[in-house]
Amino acid sequence: MATKNGRAVVAARALAVLAELGLVSLDASGVRAVPDPVRRDLEESAVYRAARERLARQEEFLSRAMTFSR
Repeated sequence: MATKNGRAVVAARALAVLAELGLVSLDASGVRAVPDPVRRDLEESAVYRAARERLARQEEFLSRAMTFSR
């Protein structure tokens, strides 16, 4: 995701996680930090859990991929 669009996707996912956890509010006027938010575990975010699952599948694939050293 080194492209400009890739960076935008990563930023959007990060904001979605923060919003799900109640750390920021998102609306048409922009992003605002929530004052005095309750401490939450990242695993409470469905977006975060989905990203972790994608990462695990990608790591599994790469662990099975052939390398130049073989």
